[in-house]
Amino acid sequence: KGDAPETHIALIMALRAAGRQTEIFEKTGNALQKFAANEILLNISAEINEETGNYNRAVEFYETLARLRPDSADYQISLAETYLRLERDTEAIAAARRALELETKHPLAHFYLGKVYFELGQHEEAAENFQKAADIDQKFADAFYFHQFFLRFG
Repeated sequence: KGDAPETHIALIMALRAAGRQTEIFEKTGNALQKFAANEILLNISAEINEETGNYNRAVEFYETLARLRPDSADYQISLAETYLRLERDTEAIAAARRALELETKHPLAHFYLGKVYFELGQHEEAAENFQKAADIDQKFADAFYFHQFFLRFG
């Protein structure tokens, strides 16, 4: 029981709550050596790396998760978000589109597509995706209205 993945996960979550970053990386690495395909450990590792600005490493974990769970729109969205932070726009678009293939009404996928298109200056596509995100979930309405304001007032 002491060497079950759940024990490692509980310890890592406690260290994370305490903000003990150095120990988190060490314990997560040790746990992944034993349980390399554990989805929860991989996801925690991706999140921790993202939180600490290690976006390339986070992408590696999200790519592994996407291979393990090809049916997960959420992992594709996490990839899109992280690719966007790395300015890997083509890959961000591809990941967001894969998420939409898996779940056609996922507001975050439309939101990240909108963000990438906005940054690329493709404002029609950005507006379309921001509007779709807002239509699906009202909390994304601000993105659509911000985009409209930007277009109007630069």
